[in-house]
Amino acid sequence: MPNLKGKTILIISPDKWNNLRLSKHNYAEELAEMGNNVFYLLPPETRQSRKPIIQRKLSNNLQLVEFNTFVKGERFIPSTILNFIRKYQATELKKLLGGSIDIVWSFYGAQFFDLSVFGKSFKIFHPVDKIIDPAFFKTAKNANIVLSVAQNILDDLKPFNKNLHVINHGINHAYEDEAKQIPVPYQRSSVVKIGYVGNLIRPDIDHAIFLKMIHENPSIEFHLWGSYENKHIQWNQESDQQVLKFVEALKSSPNVFLKGLVHPEDVRMQTREMDLFLCCYDAAKEMNQCSNNHKLMEYFSNGKIVVSHFVQTYAEKRYLLEMCSDHSNMPLPELLSKVVKELEFWNSQEKQLMRKTFALDNTYQKQIKRIENIIEGL
Repeated sequence: MPNLKGKTILIISPDKWNNLRLSKHNYAEELAEMGNNVFYLLPPETRQSRKPIIQRKLSNNLQLVEFNTFVKGERFIPSTILNFIRKYQATELKKLLGGSIDIVWSFYGAQFFDLSVFGKSFKIFHPVDKIIDPAFFKTAKNANIVLSVAQNILDDLKPFNKNLHVINHGINHAYEDEAKQIPVPYQRSSVVKIGYVGNLIRPDIDHAIFLKMIHENPSIEFHLWGSYENKHIQWNQESDQQVLKFVEALKSSPNVFLKGLVHPEDVRMQTREMDLFLCCYDAAKEMNQCSNNHKLMEYFSNGKIVVSHFVQTYAEKRYLLEMCSDHSNMPLPELLSKVVKELEFWNSQEKQLMRKTFALDNTYQKQIKRIENIIEGL
């Protein structure tokens, strides 16, 4: 089944459908635009299991499906009986989708962790984070192919599947349009502006290093897009106190501009004014050991230089960014100062074009073509 066109595709996702576009949403939209009949299975809610329904039709080829597969007391049900229930649920789902499913594309194993219940459907398991729940190893075992954005995520799955392939993060049409903009000769701003896009209440941000860079550069503006409100903290981890202190420190820093949650299209337009971009996670806390970060691909589409913690995926592509040589972030403030002094060099038209070109080579359309080639080679 090498051609991903004209197929009925079920996408199983852990993420709701909203303004936040993650890889699952982008693959769904791109596959629908290519002429596939795509059904996006929403994450389960707390209600008891019931028949699946079409919740909403987003376009002629893309529909949202609601189906809570939860069965009361299921953790006490013997696996043989639970597997029978899952087969029945898969059959009910197939009926709703027209009687058959050509491709089951799972980003999330919680609803159907054993993909074998879908019978002859071609099965793709596509985790974008390291597997923590051992039940998901069975998802990998029963998939035809396993895809992920980083090699270290796939390494854990080697005992369960041999068809493992790295497919990098992608850029959607909005960032594709950004990457197509021809870079202009760089002129240093009167005030250097550093951009950061991402959730600021994540406990795996390297808080100490981040604040050190801010405080050591009072004449530089740090523009931060992403949630920073206390109400989004769940208060169920010791690290939440550290997050709160970090956010309060950001609020009290005169050279920090907190933008909050902004529509992705507005973020894309506003970040054009930045002189460089920042990535600052702690590999000891980040679940994927900072092996790859989606925001980097979006940064590259802008063209400006990125200063970052060490990212294994780009170890052989250092022309795209300036990053630490290992997982110690101690050199990051000095690296930032060095890049700021040499912005004309790092943001030359030639270097901006290299980053934009790399981003354009990773559109979702091209990622899907790469996946087609993988399937064809089986």
